[in-house]
Amino acid sequence: MSDIEVIKSRLDIVEVISKYVELKPSGSNYKGLSPFKTEKTPSFMVSPQLQIFKDFSSGIGGDAIKFLMEFEKLSFREALEKAAEMAGVELTNNYNSKDTEKEKLKKRIIEANALTTQFYQYILKQHKSGKPGRDYASERNIGSSEIEKFLFGYAPSSYYNLKTFLKKKGYEEKELIEFGLLVERNNDVIDKFRNRLMQPIRDLNGHILGFSGRYIGDYENAPKYLNSPATEVYDKKSILYGMYEGSSAIRKSDFAIIVEGNIDPVSSHRVGIENIVAPFGTSFTPGQAKLLKRFTDMVYFSFDTDEAGVNGLIRAIKIAEDFEFKHKVLDLGKYKDADDLINSEPELWEKTISNAINSVEYLVKLFSEKEDLGSIDGKRQLQSRILPVLKLIKKRLDIKHYIKQVALLLELSTDDVEKLISNEKTYIPRPKELHDDEIIKKEKEEFMLYKHFLALIVQSENVDTTQFNPDIFQDETQKELFEIIQQTDNKITNEILGSLSDEVIKLYSDVSLIDTSTNADANTIENLYKRLYKEYLNKKLLKLRIELSVSSDESLLEKITEITNELKKI
Repeated sequence: MSDIEVIKSRLDIVEVISKYVELKPSGSNYKGLSPFKTEKTPSFMVSPQLQIFKDFSSGIGGDAIKFLMEFEKLSFREALEKAAEMAGVELTNNYNSKDTEKEKLKKRIIEANALTTQFYQYILKQHKSGKPGRDYASERNIGSSEIEKFLFGYAPSSYYNLKTFLKKKGYEEKELIEFGLLVERNNDVIDKFRNRLMQPIRDLNGHILGFSGRYIGDYENAPKYLNSPATEVYDKKSILYGMYEGSSAIRKSDFAIIVEGNIDPVSSHRVGIENIVAPFGTSFTPGQAKLLKRFTDMVYFSFDTDEAGVNGLIRAIKIAEDFEFKHKVLDLGKYKDADDLINSEPELWEKTISNAINSVEYLVKLFSEKEDLGSIDGKRQLQSRILPVLKLIKKRLDIKHYIKQVALLLELSTDDVEKLISNEKTYIPRPKELHDDEIIKKEKEEFMLYKHFLALIVQSENVDTTQFNPDIFQDETQKELFEIIQQTDNKITNEILGSLSDEVIKLYSDVSLIDTSTNADANTIENLYKRLYKEYLNKKLLKLRIELSVSSDESLLEKITEITNELKKI
């Protein structure tokens, strides 16, 4: 018996379809409203005897697997897998198709991700090393129900925990690097995610495709969020966080809320609003729009009101128009994001959603409030900001409505505005984002530069290290080793080594073996130090300027002046 025959023998089509459509008995059959077309008189029929359905309003009909394909917008393989789960059947691939090597790889990645999720969840919920994750989750009001629902976990700060666990489960380092769970750093293979609250990324069937990790340590230059790289199963441009958890609510409410932050959907679920999703490390994309289109024709955007957020909204409007979505914007008022609003005034979230504003009208209001429309310069500025947006709108009725609004503000005729729009070039602001691989590359290059500086010092006999500032090191292990070098005048004995941590000993061994024969002179060391010291001062200066922008503390200005003068001396 084939897989399909086994699944069909165990599934009751009435039970399957009843999960999606309200069915009522009609003679020997069942009847309901069409799930594919809007209708008032039921024309959707299900025959328990024949195990088939027929939707007379759309002409769609078939068996339970066909229904899942049409309703969930799944491929045959995806629908078969979902039906198999419902029937409690393990697929053997005996359905007129052979398991390809690519399918085997996908299955192995998903299995590794499932084990990884279990490991991170165990650390977060039960292990003593998960305390930083538990503390951070508590700070963000992420309770036990949210942890269970979204499968939160914690990746501890050590380098080899997950690696050791998965190798015991039969996985090789090479494939785990390919899966995005381990990375190669400095001739070593270590866990990719460290000291991060972990959020698994699931597809519509609940399979874990990858991870997003929120850094909760003290290293200032660590990327705030680190996401899994692209693999055979994960493409961040075609997946949305919260889609698995919120797809039913999106279909039921017939609109989806799109937010920027990974925690926003979690907070919204906590207060009972589940039709909410977030992109992962990227702007809203056509692939994500295509996914949402399976469930609704309406989207509500909730982006920041800064320049980056506004540009992101304009890009999202372009995509929404291309995919024929109706679109609105949530005005969060004084709050920076949905999570902030929900934690401050949870009862306000539902009201904010019900008061959603049409996207273009929102931008007209936002742009006009920032300009002095009594002046010609203010009118020109509004014109330059809003006309490219109007150029994106495809429906004639909509564009005429917006033209009337803008014409009144600019004190022009509607014909004049229409001509200006027709002459306007389509402009979509490009996102400025540093991808994960670029972040890792930059981080690795910086780490290696400081490591090379340590190697030059360790392998040089006559360098006065007291002239160097240990604060240039951002990596704690590197800084610790440098301070020991200073304290011992670069004479680290075996007795001293025995008192050091494994990380420092390993680093000392590494830098002692780096080939520095071509550039180990005193001038090279001094010049490299100046470069690193200058970088340290510039980062410190930037931090002080940010503090000064929100503070009236005069001492900050003095510190800025001191650092500026110090930079001039280098």
